Amino acid sequence: MYSQGSKWGDHCTIYRWVEKHLEPNRSTYLVHCLDRAANGLIIIAHNKKTANAFLEMFKQHEITKHYRAIVEGNITNTDLPYTIDQPLHGKHAESIILEADLNSNEQTTTVLIEIKTGHKHQIRRHLSSIGHPVVGDRQYGAKDVARDLQLSSIFLSFECPVKKTPRTYSLS
Repeated sequence: MYSQGSKWGDHCTIYRWVEKHLEPNRSTYLVHCLDRAANGLIIIAHNKKTANAFLEMFKQHEITKHYRAIVEGNITNTDLPYTIDQPLHGKHAESIILEADLNSNEQTTTVLIEIKTGHKHQIRRHLSSIGHPVVGDRQYGAKDVARDLQLSSIFLSFECPVKKTPRTYSLS
């Protein structure tokens, strides 16, 4: 399912599915979304107050977000953590490569990235700018486009704005 709709509607999105299939049926508010071809964890709120609290947490960088990407080439010879601090859309944007694991058979590297900011296509643009586009990224220079975009949101950590307790969600 997609995290956001298209110009033709939002009937195939996760938040519409939640509204129709989870009990009790109620409105949902998409707090953040993923690129259409990316996958993984997202945050959906069930009321405007909570959605606004999450949006403020994103603005204040109070939510830790990690992504896994498979990139073209070998990036393991880079000193880690490696910060890409390159403005996007005229605003500060920061991505940090935390881990890198080479797959020498495919000449790709699986990287773990933490983003401090969240701009449209931030990870894809940052990785492409250092010569390592995400596998399957037709828009930002990948040579290997036989596979879908290899970008996943795999970790979210924050203090719940409702219960004020720590929350951590991860995918393996």
